Amino acid sequence: MPVRRWLCAAMVAAVACGQRDRVSPGAGAGSGDSGSAVVSPPAAKGDAVGPGRCERLAFAPDLDLAEASGAVLTRLEGRRWLVVVSDSGHRGAYALVDPDTGIIGERGHLPLTPARGRHRDDAAPRQADDLEALAWRDEQLIGLSSAGWIRRWRRDGAGFALVGAPVPLLGADDAACPAEQVNCGRNYEGLCLGAGPADGRTCVGMAAAKATGRLVCVVEEPSGRLAVDDRRSLVFAPQALSGCDLGADGSLWLGANLLAGNAVWRLTGWASPGAAVQTDLGPLGDSFAEAIAVDVEADATIVYRLGDHGGRPSRMAKFRCRPGPQ
Repeated sequence: MPVRRWLCAAMVAAVACGQRDRVSPGAGAGSGDSGSAVVSPPAAKGDAVGPGRCERLAFAPDLDLAEASGAVLTRLEGRRWLVVVSDSGHRGAYALVDPDTGIIGERGHLPLTPARGRHRDDAAPRQADDLEALAWRDEQLIGLSSAGWIRRWRRDGAGFALVGAPVPLLGADDAACPAEQVNCGRNYEGLCLGAGPADGRTCVGMAAAKATGRLVCVVEEPSGRLAVDDRRSLVFAPQALSGCDLGADGSLWLGANLLAGNAVWRLTGWASPGAAVQTDLGPLGDSFAEAIAVDVEADATIVYRLGDHGGRPSRMAKFRCRPGPQ
C-alpha cells in the first residue's frame, strides 16, 4: 500500500491553490444544506508552510509507533494527551503523546473485539484492525475503520476497554463494507465529532471518505448509533482526504495526504455545507500525512500532523496557525 501511494504521489501534477478564503459553492438542488468545495492540490509538498498562515513549532519529529493513521487530543486523568493509533496490521497499537513535547507517556493496544462472554459472537466475521480515525465524544474514544465500522472505548486504568461490539455506520447501503475488509467501499480516513444532540438530525461531526473525496455529515441516532447523511456533504479531490478534527470554537480542520500536497483546510459553517466557508492553509506535515488533530487557543490554533510512510517510526509535526477572521 505505501509503495502504491508514493508512486501515485509522484504522478500528481502541481496545481496552484487559487483563492485562499472562499464560500464553498452550493451543489445539490432542493437542499439548502447540500454543498461542495472542489479543492486543487497546492504546488508545494512536504513540510512547507503556507505564507503568513502557519509557523512550525518545536516538537519531536518521530513517533515510535508504526503507521500512525488517527489522532485526537483529549484530557485523561486531568492531563492533556494526543491519542495516536496505528494502521492495519498492528492490532490497535496506540500511544499517548505529550502534546507539548511529542514524548510518549503510555503505549498499548486498543481491544478490537469483546472479551468472551461480553457481547461476543464467535460466529461473527473477523474484524479487521484497520483503524483510520479517532474522535472523542461523551467521554469515549471512538474509532472508525476504513470499512466504516465504529468502535468505542472508555478509559480503564492504564489502558482502554472496548464498549460493546463494533458496529457499522448507518445510512446508505454503501455506508459500510463487511467488517473483515480493508480499504473497501468509501474507504474512510477521518472522523471528527463534537457536541450536539443524539436526535438523528443534527450534524455532530463529519466523516472523511477517501475513495469518494467526500466529507459527509455524521448524526447520532437516539439509540447511540452513528449514521452518515449523504444529503449534507462537501466534495474534495478523490483519494486525497486523510483526516479531520473539530476545534473548540466549532471550526473543522481537514487534512489531505501527499496526493494533495499534505494540504490543510479550515472550514466554518460545515454543518450546512452549502454555506461553508473554506480557508486554505497550504501544505502542513511530513512524509505521507494522515492524521490531524487541533487545539484552539485564544488567537491561533495548534495543528498536529502525523505521517504514515509504511513503517516505523511515524513522522510528526506541530504548527501554530492563524487563519484570520472568517
